[in-house]
Amino acid sequence: FAGFTEDAKAEKAWELSAERMKPTGEAGTWDMEKIELRSFRDGKLQTTFTTPFGIATPERKAAQGAAPVVVRSAAFNLSGLGWSWRSTPQGDAFAILAGVAAELDLAKPVLARTRIRAERLDAATVERGTQLTFVGQVVVDRRDERMTCERVVCLVEEGPKGEAVCRSIVAQGKVVRIAGRQTLTGAAADYDLPAERLLLTGGVTLTEPGLRATAGSLRHEAKLDVTTLQSPDEAHPVKLNLSRRDEPETELTGQAVVLRREAKAERTLVELTGRATYVAGKDRLEATRLIATEAKGVTVDLRASGGVKGR
Repeated sequence: FAGFTEDAKAEKAWELSAERMKPTGEAGTWDMEKIELRSFRDGKLQTTFTTPFGIATPERKAAQGAAPVVVRSAAFNLSGLGWSWRSTPQGDAFAILAGVAAELDLAKPVLARTRIRAERLDAATVERGTQLTFVGQVVVDRRDERMTCERVVCLVEEGPKGEAVCRSIVAQGKVVRIAGRQTLTGAAADYDLPAERLLLTGGVTLTEPGLRATAGSLRHEAKLDVTTLQSPDEAHPVKLNLSRRDEPETELTGQAVVLRREAKAERTLVELTGRATYVAGKDRLEATRLIATEAKGVTVDLRASGGVKGR
């Protein structure tokens, strides 16, 4: 069976074949074995579905099944159990109903690709590419980091060199991101992958050895290694709690906190603005702006400006 676009070009949109087929009790519906379903865009092969069996209704441009399915394209490899598919004027719309495993960024080396596991996947063709929505116990693995949450939406589109790339990952529901020795949590996350920029919102926490922070939102620029934490309102400032060897417990607060890290020098610059405070043992300092410099886990410099007071 084949279907064609409804525009003036009338190009092939999809093609469905099977090794065996027989009519079912419903008119126009076929019971098929060893199915291969191929979809096209602009006359080029876009996606291939393979599955042991299923039911197709060609007139409705639809098919479904309860068997394992594998979906392949230049943009992704997908697999799972149970599936549905239909052709729309915009392109493919399909779902994998259980045990979803996905591999994205296929143009990259194997270890640099994005891998996702979830209970369900819904996919739709959008103007700029394909939108993949993963739901249920979602796990995203990418290089040396892992993110878990309840729901993820990925936008896969053509990159500057014509390769298919995962442009963005939007996560919702109990987001936890672990990268090396750092753990981030929040209600939602928006990851711009080409820019290496992460925005985390909703009751954010940042935890790593010797440091714990709470904030309303967090923005991390991986290329610059700069992290900005913002308070949700004046009544709930950003808080940083530091635990360092041979130093008293230290708490820093402010409406905004910027962490600038220099990995090679093992140095971190902490800048606090807006009702900034520094408390360490019996020492307390308040100012409009505080800048603390840490080197190899020890605070080596502390500067304050604007309305400075304390002891």
